[in-house]
Amino acid sequence: NAQAQLSSDFTVSGEYAVSQFDRNRLSFLDDQDKNGSAFKFVGRYNPRHLTAWNANLGELDVNISERFVDRRFVSPDRFNEVEFNRAWNLESAAAANEEIREASIAYKPISNLSIGGSYGFLDRQGQGQSTRLRSEVSLSESSLPVLRYQVEDIKSSNSILSSRSSWTRQRGDLEYIVAGVKPGIGLETEDRRTLPSNGGSLQQ
Repeated sequence: NAQAQLSSDFTVSGEYAVSQFDRNRLSFLDDQDKNGSAFKFVGRYNPRHLTAWNANLGELDVNISERFVDRRFVSPDRFNEVEFNRAWNLESAAAANEEIREASIAYKPISNLSIGGSYGFLDRQGQGQSTRLRSEVSLSESSLPVLRYQVEDIKSSNSILSSRSSWTRQRGDLEYIVAGVKPGIGLETEDRRTLPSNGGSLQQ
């Protein structure tokens, strides 16, 4: 892996891995399938003091990433998050070439207010695809209630099961300190719908 600080605001990093896993060491057949590889590239632009016409416009954080994992790659340790399939609304875990592209942006006009969003696309060759959109806002001004809200929409298709799915998740929190007591209210909703990709009456 490597990382380079191209400027005070711009950083790029990359990682490359190779594995060699022989599923049957007693046989010389299919030995060409034991080598696998994976790579990840990340770029980050994070100016902490945006200025225009001598005015401070706040802080910006932009991230883009690209990841590819060969179907034959075997890692000695887990490299996905624990709920990876849930995060991408995946139903099949069969081995396949996997590519993930992600981009996110967060903007802080003031230190106590953050507005952001992200986009992600996952493609499992021959199995399906998933697209994820997320928006979020956070307010933590001391004189106002603390507010956090996030909405996420995931649309996926599964070629093996011939299905398509839509999953919307929302989460919000509201808190306020009154005389040393912090009452709060939280909201969390999920709406997931899975339908057949074709119009076959038997499958429905």
